[in-house]
Amino acid sequence: MPAPRTADGDGEVCQLEMGAVCNFGDALIPDANGRGTPWSSTGGVQYPGAIAAEACSASGQRIRVKVELAAAAAIRTRWAVA
Repeated sequence: MPAPRTADGDGEVCQLEMGAVCNFGDALIPDANGRGTPWSSTGGVQYPGAIAAEACSASGQRIRVKVELAAAAAIRTRWAVA
């Protein structure tokens, strides 16, 4: 796989190393090591920054994700969190 790089912005598709398994379409947040992990509405106030473009079956695997900075605003509105 190509070397990691910084995503340029909203809507870009890039690779993300995962810290947990996920399903296609899951909203993702960073774990304590900066790897992707599925977001949960019960996990406190943290907003996703990407959507999984494919499933992940093991920690450490790189998957394609779509950067979705607008997802954070949509979830803040939907869940009415400050």
